[in-house]
Amino acid sequence: MYEHVRDDEKLWRYMDFSRFVSLLETHSLFFSRADRFGDTWEGAISPIDVDAWEAFVGGSKESAADRTTLIANYRRTFAALRRHTYISCWHQNSGESEAMWKLYLKSTEGIALQTSFGCLKSQLERSRRLIRLGKVQYRDYRIDPVPGGKPHAIGESYLTGPYAPFISKRRGFAHENEVRAVFQDSYRNLNDPSESDFGIAVCVEIGELIENIYMAPQTPAWLHSAVQTVLDKFDVRLRVAASEFDEPPPC
Repeated sequence: MYEHVRDDEKLWRYMDFSRFVSLLETHSLFFSRADRFGDTWEGAISPIDVDAWEAFVGGSKESAADRTTLIANYRRTFAALRRHTYISCWHQNSGESEAMWKLYLKSTEGIALQTSFGCLKSQLERSRRLIRLGKVQYRDYRIDPVPGGKPHAIGESYLTGPYAPFISKRRGFAHENEVRAVFQDSYRNLNDPSESDFGIAVCVEIGELIENIYMAPQTPAWLHSAVQTVLDKFDVRLRVAASEFDEPPPC
């Protein structure tokens, strides 16, 4: 289901200064609840999947009432899963991305954290939660089915893939080149309340997770120094680097 990512592949997280300080103070990565993202298609399936399920149910031997229930339950399952799913998003790239700086920062007061897939995986494997890592697959939802969207019969019940839809996005987001860490809270029934309204923090060792820290392009010198002071305060033994986009041309 998931595309392989080498352990040495570089991953990036772009954020503003306040979020960076929060990460240091809490020693944790924040996983946002899936239904709190701006993209309302997070964890969604495609119209192809819905049509296929409705056709399958319509041709089954179930009673009319049961067919209606099966279709309704299928539709509500994916919306409900969003309330129980939490995601940490990372950009995969060999170097800095000017587009990601612009996308995630509203000013020059920003930071990019660079880690590797292997480091991230190693940190999250220590969590008590079952956290899955996967490279997002970008597809045309108008013509392509979404993994996890086809229910499988288990006895007299039908089950969908609870994680796979969250490792797919519409192809218009392909510029994000995203790797995701995903987990779900311990619900027994999809109608159960979510563990958190907005997201959940997962503890990590910041000094072991982060390999490099870069300041946003055109960051003033005072802020560069301030970030280094904050790192020293939290005993994170890394030196802050200037953005590669601040390097002057040779002539």
